[in-house]
Amino acid sequence: MLKVGVLGCGPIAQFAHFESCQKACNAELHSMCDAAPDLLAPELVMLHAKDRSSAGDFVAAGKGVIPFDYLLKRVQEQGLHPPLVAHGLKEAEAPEVAAFLRQLLAGPA
Repeated sequence: MLKVGVLGCGPIAQFAHFESCQKACNAELHSMCDAAPDLLAPELVMLHAKDRSSAGDFVAAGKGVIPFDYLLKRVQEQGLHPPLVAHGLKEAEAPEVAAFLRQLLAGPA
């Protein structure tokens, strides 16, 4: 059984991730937390690179209000380097999202 920890308990988690965990036959929602990756460190297996606009709409990572730089820094401070998955974006957005995430993962120049 895959234990899932959800970081961020906003509308995306409430209306998508929590329900998906309930429906999954091979996963369980083990823990959830908002802005505290240190508490999820033992359970963190993957990060979703999904962003949202200030109006709550889904947008490509780096185009919305999610502070990915802060989030990744806090996760890496725990010695973690989980897979980072970007999905739900348009094919044309993929190169820019990939470049944005690569730059974040590389750290300050």
